Amino acid sequence: MADNEFHAIPRLSASGMYRVFACTASFTREWEAYDLRSRYGVPPPQPPQEAFTGIQRHRLLSAIPFSSKKLGLGRPINLHDALKAEAGNLGIRFESAPDYWFCYNAILKRNRLISHVIEELGPAMVERISINLDEKRLFRSVPLPGGRDATEVSGLPDVSAQIRTRSGQCYAVICDYKSGWKDQAPATNNKQLLTLAHLLDHQEPLTACYVSLFAKTHSNNFIDAAYYDRQLLDQAAEVITLKTTQTAELQRSYRAEIPNALAERPLSGGLASRLDSASRVDIDHCLFCSGKVCCSKLRQQLADFKRHELEPRQHLVDGYRGASSAG
Repeated sequence: MADNEFHAIPRLSASGMYRVFACTASFTREWEAYDLRSRYGVPPPQPPQEAFTGIQRHRLLSAIPFSSKKLGLGRPINLHDALKAEAGNLGIRFESAPDYWFCYNAILKRNRLISHVIEELGPAMVERISINLDEKRLFRSVPLPGGRDATEVSGLPDVSAQIRTRSGQCYAVICDYKSGWKDQAPATNNKQLLTLAHLLDHQEPLTACYVSLFAKTHSNNFIDAAYYDRQLLDQAAEVITLKTTQTAELQRSYRAEIPNALAERPLSGGLASRLDSASRVDIDHCLFCSGKVCCSKLRQQLADFKRHELEPRQHLVDGYRGASSAG
């Protein structure tokens, strides 16, 4: 299940790494927003209904165990019956036929992908298979320059399968469910999947890792997957370490100046300039950024838009209002 985007205390998580990759300052802006809420006793935003529905769907999907009739693995089940039974246990009502079929086909895709990897390796060569469904959070502590501090990045895969061979190699399959209608970055360029693959590899070195995204926007028979060999996993470690370090160093500088919400002091000119230069205004990322309320670069861009685009057209709006009231 994807991390809750509305947690009160900011943290570096796999689900938010696409923002970190796009905007190095986003994590510090999130801390600014957290301090602002803390200072005035404002609770964090409540998750929308779509988030609650997504949590329910993830619970349902994690309740159906892996099975492969062809490979003789797992307990054979009638998937329709199992889905209906677990939905009843969890009190879930499907909103529409596409909602039901997303869940049904997501399980099929998950089973097909894991089975495919086992078949590629050769079932006789497989020594052990371990599968976690939305239950094992992964962590990595990243030391910061100077050796005094460290930051932590974490993630919770919806599906994490590790397949160990008799020769001592370890292959992994990571899957993430996207039960909303928002467009997703494909698996080959998905920063959440990249981070999850790295975190699993950091926990126990992998020979290779398959990552996949099962989205409601995908057709029922389409599997969006990517393959990380050892070289790509090493490259993932380098880029995530770099992005995490850059992001956490900015946040550390902020915390050195503003140790807590009660400090109530303005940022120094130097740090404010660093944050502005590290910020990137992009509607695809800013819209979902938890710290956008404190982003001075975004506010400036909106002010410029108002001044250059909206205000010159104000006479048109006033003319329309006059014509409407006269009619």
